[in-house]
Amino acid sequence: MSQFKQLFIGGCPRSGTTLLARMLSGTPDAAVTPESQFKDILLGQATAALNREQVALLHRHWQRRAWNLPALRHWPWRSKNRVQFLEWLVRQHMDQPEGELLWIDHSPNNLALQHELRLLFPESRFLHIVRDPRAVFASVRRLDWGRSTPAASARWWLQRHQRASAACSKLGQHSLSLRFEDLVSEPEATLAEVSDWLGRPFPISKLPALKLPRYTQKQHQLVNGAILARRAEAWQDELSEREVEIIEAIVGAELDQLGYRRCFAEPRSPSPLETGRAGLQELLRRGLIDRLRRQWRRSA
Repeated sequence: MSQFKQLFIGGCPRSGTTLLARMLSGTPDAAVTPESQFKDILLGQATAALNREQVALLHRHWQRRAWNLPALRHWPWRSKNRVQFLEWLVRQHMDQPEGELLWIDHSPNNLALQHELRLLFPESRFLHIVRDPRAVFASVRRLDWGRSTPAASARWWLQRHQRASAACSKLGQHSLSLRFEDLVSEPEATLAEVSDWLGRPFPISKLPALKLPRYTQKQHQLVNGAILARRAEAWQDELSEREVEIIEAIVGAELDQLGYRRCFAEPRSPSPLETGRAGLQELLRRGLIDRLRRQWRRSA
């Protein structure tokens, strides 16, 4: 039996993937790593050998510093296939060269990569966490990579939610969907559901704090705090009525399907003037200001 197992958490960014990873970190063999979007470089056939170009790309990737990985000359990539090399990366980061490990990866794009990840790890499991799109907009709009207008955020959330839901349909019993709101309001019951699904306990009485990379510390500043039910409804005080209405006009059917209560029975879609202003704001923010903010953050 393999000593290296995998649990991939995914969903729309700002839906609570990191918080869920922390809540699952109480099991003794848990290995919660920082987000690992760099693993896209390594996906492919499990037994295929790594090539020099892939290794060079990975070495230059900015996330290598977030993982505190050693320099390229210390990597045993010539003697390992992709699966063995990914396990080596995780063990290097956790400083645990041997023994049982459950790799808990909370990169939001994991479900979009479910086919490739399953080729590498056939027995891996996937957790899909869903969050109210109104709350997602309230959480993401001030970040240097997020959507800054309600319409853009709603469409962005909808695309990722539908993609993740389709992936879960393909995964069948290898996936489980949770709501962020249930996670923070009923953490014991929600973790009990995960425990039954995986067949292992996840104690919540004494949760260890996650060691977060400097790059994401600010945007994850609430992760290691108390689990508060009021976080689920904070968006009601942070968004204007018009912002809520625009989001509901775009994703209303999904709100109903997921059991979220609407604020508007017949929400009005964005007007041409609102659409034009929002497009200009997104272009200015994401195309110029936020790009510079991300570059500065990565260099720091």
